[in-house]
Amino acid sequence: MKKKNAVMLADTRPALVGQMLVQLRETNQDVFDEVIVFDCGLSETDKEIMAEIMPCRFLPYISPLSEILLKSERFQRFSLIMFARYEMFRLLQEYSTIVWIDTDMVIQGSLSELLQETEGCGFSILCEDPFNKSSKNVDYMRTNFFEPVVGYDMNAYLYCTGLIVVRDCLDQVVDYTEWCYNKTIEWADNLNLPDQGVLNALVQEFGFSVKPLGHKGRYGCFPYIGRDCRNALLVHCWGTNKFWNNYYLNKKFPVWEDCYQQWLELGGSELLRTAIPEVSVVIPVYKPDFGYFRQCLDSLQSQMKNTYESYSDFEIIIVAEPFMQTELQSFIAKYNDPRIKLEFNKERLGIAASLNRGMRLAQGKYIARIDDDDIASPDRLAKQAEYLNVHDSIDLCTSDYMYFGDMNEGRRVFDGEMSRAWSVLTCPFDHPTIMFRRDFFVNNDLFYDETRGYVEDWELWQRAFKHGMRVGCIKEILFYHRWHNGSAGQTNKTVDMMRQMIKTNMLELNVEVSDDDLWLLSPWNGKVEDETQRQKLAKYFDNALKNNNKLRVYEHSCLQKAFALRLLEAENGRLSEIIIEQTDSENKNTEVWQPVEAQGIKGLVKRLLKPLYRPFRHRYED
Repeated sequence: MKKKNAVMLADTRPALVGQMLVQLRETNQDVFDEVIVFDCGLSETDKEIMAEIMPCRFLPYISPLSEILLKSERFQRFSLIMFARYEMFRLLQEYSTIVWIDTDMVIQGSLSELLQETEGCGFSILCEDPFNKSSKNVDYMRTNFFEPVVGYDMNAYLYCTGLIVVRDCLDQVVDYTEWCYNKTIEWADNLNLPDQGVLNALVQEFGFSVKPLGHKGRYGCFPYIGRDCRNALLVHCWGTNKFWNNYYLNKKFPVWEDCYQQWLELGGSELLRTAIPEVSVVIPVYKPDFGYFRQCLDSLQSQMKNTYESYSDFEIIIVAEPFMQTELQSFIAKYNDPRIKLEFNKERLGIAASLNRGMRLAQGKYIARIDDDDIASPDRLAKQAEYLNVHDSIDLCTSDYMYFGDMNEGRRVFDGEMSRAWSVLTCPFDHPTIMFRRDFFVNNDLFYDETRGYVEDWELWQRAFKHGMRVGCIKEILFYHRWHNGSAGQTNKTVDMMRQMIKTNMLELNVEVSDDDLWLLSPWNGKVEDETQRQKLAKYFDNALKNNNKLRVYEHSCLQKAFALRLLEAENGRLSEIIIEQTDSENKNTEVWQPVEAQGIKGLVKRLLKPLYRPFRHRYED
């Protein structure tokens, strides 16, 4: 006699299977007769614990697919255990109903509703059509293949294999399990998402009468930023962002962590993972403009790691001076984002102390800066984090950036030894563009000087350089700095402190610059009309270079270039090598990041026409 209902689970990581079993016990203990667990090397201890949680049947899984497949670049993303779902068709000989559930799901209710919904249907599966879509956008079969496969409708809406229900009323005209394995081998070089591509083809090949699941996320809600998944029975985090490796998902769905901890308490094996955010974004706040602040936070919430997946593995630490507390709390609460942490200073501390507090609160491997009125490009955090992940020797990563508002032009930023040489004359990079390794700064006690109200960043970089800080730069515009005429960066006090920084830096090269001449050395001071003064400037630089030859404080050719740039500016009034004009090709995408109020008629027309051109875009996009 056949068993009635079974759930299938398979993963090479026992902790993920165990965690799913805890979820099933909490929500569906009486719904399924047993759980089929495919065993590809489970320890006896883990199997005993699994069987205590839920009635389990352990089936050894030896894939008929060759390990050679895994040597191909695309298949290296996967394990052969993913193809165990093909076995569901053969197991219908023993079960009336089998439900396959991916291990990257959170179960939020009884799946008896799902079984009722699929009653009498031989094959039911998540569907990415306009009604049933679980993700943000609809998807198509063609995304599973690199090239179209002759004889199949590649523009058919996609069936997502994260949730499949098969029943013994399915008419099996051939061995579907064997067919799927054979097609996986035949199409191996063409498969982008292997098991999913093959199962979509299976549906077309044998004309399945499919029950599409989804109901706008009811049975498989993809939790992109801002989506309300509270009414979903299953929350499915397909892609590389998972509950166990993504800070946003882990905090947004605490039930996953709770069930995982229960698994560990039972003695189950651990999952290799990290529960902290990759990046901590620190934002100091003093009486913010909420319109600008919204643009800043929206740009952070919209971060992407590629064209289809968000980058959300970060926390946002807002350190606010003790003003407008009710307004700020209400403003942040509307985001309903567990990554955003609002901390108020008990008394006004100033920007340096606020930044230090943010650094000490940060959990991330990397710390990034942004100000509450600035805007990050869509891929800023992902690109900087990846840069630091790849370049182990780099301690701080910056990027090119663009000013907007009362000034509209960009800046190219130096890296390596050139950034240090440039720091003799000016702050070497724009403060809110940086991302640095938390451990390098904290372990070397490199915090901001709280006695400073200005140029606190430049002074910190100078100390960090002396500790061996190495700087890298992504030569792309990843940041948009709002420029206000009359802002703090242009006050007399700031200018005075910048000149004192130059005076200190030149003294390290045994060159004393009179206070009256400090303005000559400062970049961005434009053309020096008087020839005598230009000669005086050149003499200061000549002496510094001679002394550097002996002292070897800076890489000599870089110091020569830094001085040459200021001399050229003093002669013609421009720092052309550093300035990015608004018309440059590098700035072609900045229109997207203009404030709404600055988009004018052009922006309005684009927004009105967007619904008309969207269907044509979807037809041709890949």
